[in-house]
Amino acid sequence: MAKKTEPVKPEATVVKAAKKVDISKMSADELSQKATEIRNDIVSLKKGILNGTVQNYKMGSVKKKELARVLTALKLKSKEEK
Repeated sequence: MAKKTEPVKPEATVVKAAKKVDISKMSADELSQKATEIRNDIVSLKKGILNGTVQNYKMGSVKKKELARVLTALKLKSKEEK
């Protein structure tokens, strides 16, 4: 009798989003740099989707949510400074 083999799962690159605690500890300058970095990541993801090189389409929505968290924290920091 032949042995049953388990299907091989492809390795996925998992990038965890920044936690709310980590974001709240950042300064305003760090938050603006992080927002710029995330925006660049989103642009490269969109280009990768068009080229067909991106396999994980969900990363786009994850990055958008992370950007929203960073921008919200940045807005709160600017209100606190006033």
